[in-house]
Amino acid sequence: MTTAPEVLIAGAGPSGLLCAVELARRGIHCRILDARPGGPHVQTRCPTLWQRSLEVLSWAGVEVDRAEGLLPLRHKVFHIGGESAAVGVSAPDAPFPEPVLLAQSRLERLLTERLAALGTLVEYGWEVLDAVDRGDGVDVVVRGPSGTTRTAAGWLVNASGRSGPPALSTGAGAAVQRGYQGTEWVLADVRVGGAGLPADEEHIYRLEAGHAGLIPVSGGVHRLFLGVEGGATPSARAVADTAAAITGLRIAPVPGTLWRTRPEGIVTDIRRSRRVLLVGDAAKRFPMPVHGLNSGLQDAFSLGWMLAGAIRDGDEGLPAEYAAERRAAALALFERTDRIFGYGSAVDIATLRGRLLARVVDMRTEPAVRHPPGRLVSDGAGEPLPAVPVRGAGPQGLFGLVRGAAEWSAVLLAAPEDHAAAETARILRRRLASRFPGRVRLLTAAPSGARRPGGLMLVRPDGHVAWRGEAAEQEGLLGFLAGALRPGR
Repeated sequence: MTTAPEVLIAGAGPSGLLCAVELARRGIHCRILDARPGGPHVQTRCPTLWQRSLEVLSWAGVEVDRAEGLLPLRHKVFHIGGESAAVGVSAPDAPFPEPVLLAQSRLERLLTERLAALGTLVEYGWEVLDAVDRGDGVDVVVRGPSGTTRTAAGWLVNASGRSGPPALSTGAGAAVQRGYQGTEWVLADVRVGGAGLPADEEHIYRLEAGHAGLIPVSGGVHRLFLGVEGGATPSARAVADTAAAITGLRIAPVPGTLWRTRPEGIVTDIRRSRRVLLVGDAAKRFPMPVHGLNSGLQDAFSLGWMLAGAIRDGDEGLPAEYAAERRAAALALFERTDRIFGYGSAVDIATLRGRLLARVVDMRTEPAVRHPPGRLVSDGAGEPLPAVPVRGAGPQGLFGLVRGAAEWSAVLLAAPEDHAAAETARILRRRLASRFPGRVRLLTAAPSGARRPGGLMLVRPDGHVAWRGEAAEQEGLLGFLAGALRPGR
């Protein structure tokens, strides 16, 4: 490559790939390197994609619903101290009502194909070793097939995960750290014999004999997670035998799929650099891999549009907004993680069984992500765009109408016969084009169904509602935009 890229991304896992897709969608010259010499993952790893993750992937043009081996997840079935109960995980009113199960290898393939269609190829066999922020760019040390060399970029995104460089010379450090002593997990792909288990159910076991879970993936395979004590990693056969004793099922391991992880909780901050950013497991680590995968995808989606704004519009305050929102979301998720993790390890079985039978425990693992008020979110907003039914927009409603936007979207909800709203739209469209050319589009939609909310809302490029008000509150909308879209140097 003859010219330095505007962005260099270290790591082509799901978070790094999605960040690259969002940059490429906005015309940002990006280079993405990955240390794996043989290419992307070929293992299942974490297969669960939450509804919000499906929203951001769809927004980015990644067609997960067409993926080979995709399974819906409708229930989590808990087996605790001899009692069992199923908890539904569907959200009928959401743009994507159900989480899905897809091997991470297939997710990475979809993301890589989408990125290639946008003109960017992953360079495998290249590892980022270090970086120095020089103020107007980043000097990077990389090691690849031809040896160690130096390169440069305008910005560096560290998406290299927990296996990447523990601390770049730009000053990465753990701002929040939690320990989960005495517990480790072994994960492996297994086959369940006999009648098997339904393909749309995740089964979680907490008994005196131990803690385990089985998550279905395609081809009759399940992803097993098993709580183990420290020490040497057991063999795949021993893992399967222990899981069989806990679950009462016949379990056979799939060779070459064993993976061990030690639960930890870390939120990492960059303290001495403006041009090095973190995403995915390089930014935060959760004791449960499902939280790392899904929050990493959602963070990468947000980072893409904010970093593009810093480059394209000169708004170098946007990456700081990303870091603040990422940190707040991670801390909120830690609260949920600690509770869910405690169900599997700390709470005694008798107490947990009583809570399960009384249905007082929230067993869902996806918390609502609502950004706090600030420069990019007004009071009373911050939630993902809802699937408000609107005429002609299909089952995903308002989400389907706005989805895919690379810029901000002002949305005026009004009935077609509302002539005052039509005049409001004409005036607002002219004012937006004059004050924010190419940065804010105006959409009009007619609500339908029993609930027919009207009004005006502003949607960020990541699908979060930034502002809402009445149709007549143009000045409020324009005033908020003037603050949100200002250069933030």
